[in-house]
Amino acid sequence: MIYKNGNAVSGKSVDYDDAGKMVAERQFENEKVTLERSYYQNGKVREESTCNADRWMLKTYHDNGKLEREVPCVNGGSYYWSSRAYEGLEKSYDVDGKLWEEAEYRHGQRHGTTKRYTHGKPYANSTYKDGSLITETYYDEQGRLVSSTEYHRDGSKK
Repeated sequence: MIYKNGNAVSGKSVDYDDAGKMVAERQFENEKVTLERSYYQNGKVREESTCNADRWMLKTYHDNGKLEREVPCVNGGSYYWSSRAYEGLEKSYDVDGKLWEEAEYRHGQRHGTTKRYTHGKPYANSTYKDGSLITETYYDEQGRLVSSTEYHRDGSKK
């Protein structure tokens, strides 16, 4: 690790538990974090975030190693997660690796269509505007419409 004025400039930092097992790592380039990764006790990756300029990709994994969620983020001026906002298409997967949900984000809030799946087939769509639920639609196993509900901005049903 190379430091300048007390800040990491480039290199890699690694955290270990009391038993000597790696639990987390970070890579730095040009005074910025470019990779953060944490691990389960079984050694598999728990969470990984990679950075390209001010855009991050967060990936979380089930303890079996299968991808659980991936979501793009934008940096709010700090490498700490509290300053990052979801921005773009989030995809979530079940423990077997099958797509469970796709959700659009803008400025850290759901915005656009959120689709939920069961057994690989869509069963629900929701539409959001600036974080507020606008419509919710459910389908049966054959893909036929079961119900559709519209909402006011305050969350009450129309």
